[in-house]
Amino acid sequence: SSDFCLFLIAVCFPFIIFLCYAYGYCSHKLYKAGTVVFDYQKDVPTFLFLVCRFVLQALRKTRGQLYDNDLLARNINQLTFTFYNCRLEPNNLRWYCSAFGYGWDYPDSSFRDIPLCYPEVLFFRLLAMIVCSEEFRLSPLGLTNVRKIMRTLQPIDELKKGPFSLQASVREYRTVEVGIEVDIALDVTDRASKPVWAGLVTLLSRDTKKLNKWQPACGSHEPKEVKTIELNVPWYTGLKCAYASWNYNPHHLFSSITKLLGYKHPTVHSLWMISRC
Repeated sequence: SSDFCLFLIAVCFPFIIFLCYAYGYCSHKLYKAGTVVFDYQKDVPTFLFLVCRFVLQALRKTRGQLYDNDLLARNINQLTFTFYNCRLEPNNLRWYCSAFGYGWDYPDSSFRDIPLCYPEVLFFRLLAMIVCSEEFRLSPLGLTNVRKIMRTLQPIDELKKGPFSLQASVREYRTVEVGIEVDIALDVTDRASKPVWAGLVTLLSRDTKKLNKWQPACGSHEPKEVKTIELNVPWYTGLKCAYASWNYNPHHLFSSITKLLGYKHPTVHSLWMISRC
C-alpha cells in the first residue's frame, strides 16, 4: 500500500505543480507586473486565482470601512482594468437567455436583439478583478448591488460582427447612512473603438454597526401609493443564474451565508429581476 501511495504522489505531484503554475502563479505575475490591459484570448487572471484573492482581501478588510490605497499617493484617480479582443460566445448568450427568462431559443430568432442587460454578464471577471484588487478601498465581502444604469449607444448586435473591448473603472466612493457606496463604470466598445454600451453599477458595503443604529426618517417623502409586484422565485434560480453569468456569489446561493451578511433569504440576482420586470 505504501508503494501505491508513493506511485500516486509521483503521478499527481507534477499535475498539481502544473495547476498551481497555470492557474495561480501566471495570474499572480500579471497582478505583480501591474498589468491593467489584457488580451482576453491569451493571458487573463483565472477564476481560481481571483477566488483566492477574494478570500485574502475579505480577511484583511472590514465591511463598511473605507481604506486608503497607493493610487491616492500616485495621484491616480481611477482603478481601471480593460479586456480587448473579446468575442461574443453564442452558447453563453443562449444560457443567459434561458436562465434570465428570455427562453432557450431566444437567440435563434433573427428579429430579436441581444438583451440590454447581457453585456453586464461579460464584465463579471473584470468586476471580480476590481473588488479583489489591493487598490480597491472596500472589502469584497458582502458587496450588494443597489443600483444599475444602462444605456446603448449603438445596437448591441454590433458585438456579433467582430472583436470588442470591455473596460471597468472605479468612479467614486461615498459614505451613506448604512455604509459605503462605490460607483463602477462599465464600457463596451466595438472593433472600431466606438462605444456600444455603457453601464454604471453601484455597490454597497454595509456597515453592520451603522445598520443596527439606523432608523428610517419619519415622514419620508415617498408617495403613499407605490406600485409593487410580487414574483415567485424558483429554488433553482440562483444556480441557473450563477452558471449563466459566472456569478457564484454565495449570498445568491446559500441561506447560511446570506444570514451572516444580514439578509433573511438568499438574494435574487439583480439581472433576473430586471428581465422579469
